[in-house]
Parts: sequence; C-alpha cells; structure tokens
Amino acid sequence: MTKLLQHEYNCDQSAQAQKEYVKQFLFFIILTFISSNAFGQECPTGTYSTGGTGNAPCTNCPAGTYNQSTGALNVASCDLCEAGYYSNAGSAVCTPCSAGTYNSVSGSASCVSCSLGTYNPNTASIGSGSCINCAAGTFSAFTGQASCTDCPAGSYNTTTGQSSCTNCSAGKYNPDTRSTASSACLDCAAGKYSSTAGAAICSDCTIGRYNSLTGQTTCTDCAAGTYSDTSGAISCTNCSPGKYNELTAQSACLNCSAGKYNSNSGSTTSAACLDCQLGKYGPSTGLSTCLNCAAGYYSSVAGALSCTFCAEGRYNPSTGQSVCLDCAIGTYNAGVAQTSCTNCPAGTYNSLTAQSLCTNCTAGTSNPNTGSTAISACVNCATGKFSQNEGASSCTDCAVGKYNSVTGQTTCLDCATGTYSASPGAVTCTNCSVGQYNSLTAQTSCTNCGTGKYNPNTGSTGSSACLDCGIGKYNSLVAASSCTDCAAGTYSATTGAINCTNCPAGQYNSLTAQTSCTNCSTGKYNPNTGSI
Repeated sequence: MTKLLQHEYNCDQSAQAQKEYVKQFLFFIILTFISSNAFGQECPTGTYSTGGTGNAPCTNCPAGTYNQSTGALNVASCDLCEAGYYSNAGSAVCTPCSAGTYNSVSGSASCVSCSLGTYNPNTASIGSGSCINCAAGTFSAFTGQASCTDCPAGSYNTTTGQSSCTNCSAGKYNPDTRSTASSACLDCAAGKYSSTAGAAICSDCTIGRYNSLTGQTTCTDCAAGTYSDTSGAISCTNCSPGKYNELTAQSACLNCSAGKYNSNSGSTTSAACLDCQLGKYGPSTGLSTCLNCAAGYYSSVAGALSCTFCAEGRYNPSTGQSVCLDCAIGTYNAGVAQTSCTNCPAGTYNSLTAQSLCTNCTAGTSNPNTGSTAISACVNCATGKFSQNEGASSCTDCAVGKYNSVTGQTTCLDCATGTYSASPGAVTCTNCSVGQYNSLTAQTSCTNCGTGKYNPNTGSTGSSACLDCGIGKYNSLVAASSCTDCAAGTYSATTGAINCTNCPAGQYNSLTAQTSCTNCSTGKYNPNTGSI
C-alpha cells in the first residue's frame, strides 16, 4: 500500500495503466476503512480493552488503580496505587495524598483526612501516625488540615491535639496569639471592661460610666450628682459647686440658672440651687455664691439677676444691701448709684429727706453754711448789703454811690442828688459838704464849687448853689463855704473875685472887705501900692 501511495503518476502512461492505478488506490481506501471499524482504535492510558484486543471498546481502570500504557488488553493491566496515593477511575497515574491526609492501604480511591486537633504538613503520607497533634496554643477546627492555627488573641490552649481554643472569660483579655495557659488572660484594668468571653482588648468605660475595680464585665453608671467626661474613668467626679445632676450616667453636670447659687458639691437635684439672697445677685449660670450688690446699688428681691441703682436723693454706702437710704435733711443727691449724699451748699437748705436738690435761699438773703436743714438758715442781708439772686452764700456790699438802709434787700438804692457814697456797703448817703454840690444820682463824690465862688449849705443839688464872692471879697480856693474879705490895702470891685487888688500908689485902704481904695488927700502922695 505504501508503494501504491508512493507511486508516481505519469501522464504519459496508457489509459489501462491509469485505470489499474485508480483500482488499486480505491482498494487501499476500502481496506483501511474496513480495518478501522473491524478491529477498533488502540485503548488509551488509564483504560483497558473490553474485548481483550487492546482496542476499543475500552473500559476505565477502576478507582485506586492506574495504567500508564496504551492498548491494555484487560483489567490486570491496571496496577494498584501504592499506600499514600489514590486515583479516580481511568487514571494514568496515582495522585499523592495531599497534606492533611494519609492512606495506609494500596488501591485506595481516596485519602483519609487527619482528625480534628491534628495536622499533616506532608503529602503521600501512608498512615495515621503522619497526623500530628496540634501543639498547645494552637488548634485545628477541621479535619484534613496541613497546619494548625494559632489560638487567636483573647484565647488560649493548655494541651495538644485540640480542635478549639478556650476563650478568656468576660472581664479578662489576652492581646497575644498562641497562648498556652490561662494566665495569659489578664484582668481588665480599672476603667475598662470586657463584656464577652474571648476579648483581645478591654474596652474603655464610656463617658458617664466608670470602673474602680479590675476584671470587670461591665461599667457602673456615674451616680446622680456626679459625672465622667472622659472615657476609661476609674471614678466619677462630684458636680462642682454651682452645678447639679439629677440623672445617672452623665458626662456633665447642669449649671444652676442665673439668679441662683449652690455652694455644695455633688448635688443631685435642682432644688440645691438656691435663690440669691436680698442684697445679692447672680448675673450668670453655674455660680457657687452670689455677688454682693455694689455700693450705690441694691436688690430687694430674692433670685435677682442684677442689682438696681439707688435713685436720686438716695444712697448706699455699703455692698450687699437690699434697700437704699434716704439722704438726710440738709443733704441731697443729684445722681444715681451714689454711695453718699452731699451737704447742701452754702446759700441753700433742705428740710426734707431723699431730695435730689436743695432749696435756694431767696434773693435778699444768704446762708454761709453748708448742710443747712431749715429756711431759717437763710439770713436777711444786713443794711448796706444785698443779694440779687437766689442761693447766695453771702451778701454783697452796696457799691459806691449806692446805699441800703433796710435789711433783706435784693438791690441797693442810688444816692440822691446832693449826696454821695464814697465807700462800699453804705447804709446811708452823705450830703455834699459846704462848698460842694451834686446834680447827679449814684455819685461817689461831690463837685467842688470853683474859685471866686462859695456855698455855705450842705446837700446842694446843683451848681447854682455855688455863689459868686461879693465885691470886697474873694476866694482863691475851690469848695469854699464862704469868701474872704479883702485885706486892708486891697480891694475887690467885682463879684466872683479869686483875689484882691492892691491899692494903687497914691491910695490906701485901712479897712477890710473894701470895694475901692481911698485917695491920699491933696498935698499928699504915696509912692507905694497896697498901702493901708
């Protein structure tokens, strides 16, 4: 057949040769087909021939056996798997038992798992002795394990070959793995707890709770009147003065409201917050004591949030007062929130209490003293004095040119014509002296009559009171009350003379107050003037 297939076709061959070739080729094809269906294909590895021919139909080698050859004639060709191995039906090779299993007999279809609490790190193990007990501190919770698992944190194992670990009891913890003794379980510290077994760590007590002991499974609520504002507290803190707590398990205390106070710690009710007493106030919450009202203020009600200022006419010299005091008579207070009253100033008085002003002395009177309590302190101005306005502390002297002859006056009077006042505080005016006059009022002096004139009267009111000196008289001075007679040897022939004229030569005058001189008689002469 091979030669036929290798036969070279020659186009130059005869038709007979070609036919012979086709015939042989077809015969080869048919023979091949018949041979394939009549005898079957060669059985693969892991199987054997059912008919004993080595060809199909084929049967799988049973589980626990294997066959590495093709064309096996019968089941005897399937060899048993050795101990430590296994196979499924139709296997060409056996599979080693995996870690965690073993097989102690040959021809096994499967391996045996190591029991709970044991392990086997090796493959193809052939006996149960290959399974090793888990060491203390480890466990195997499933069969067929290749290794053991460390006891987790929160547990321990004291013996070998265990399928589980023992949890640390509630109230304890173990941060480590693979622990081999119960002593690995530690008491939770104060301020911490573990509520379930098997804790790796302890939990902090939450705010509002505490633990003062070790090894606890729960925390204790802070009692009323106490609090804890941090986690992990080993004790609770008493509410400080000014605060209270009515509930348990609190992280903070409540402030007493404004106007109240609490001087005690650890208070469990709002009733511990007391109203501020009279004379005190509470401007903010959470006060342990109330504040004294300042001097000048007061509080007349309990539980006050603020103090009230003393009104006008009242005062408070001390702190912590519930009322203000009235200003006494003779004193006053014009402002609010005052700590003292002021004496009424000079020129005033006060006959009532709680006054914001003092009463002025009336015009025409004065009061030099402070703190006066009655109108009687206001004294009439003396003569020669006056007070024009109310509230005078002293009276004023009448000015020069004025006078006052009556007490209690508000003004002074002008000196009348013919009079004057040269000094302040005059009770009366003075008449102009002789030789003088005054034609105006309120004068401080009088006008002198001129030379050659005189005035014999006092209190003259005009210049007409000044008279010319008569003939035979003269006046060389001002303010004269009379004129002077011309001396002997002189004369004055006109009125208003300010001096006399000497008798001329040839004349004489032996008398005074003469209006002319006498001639020397005939036969005589006088060469001198002013002869007498």
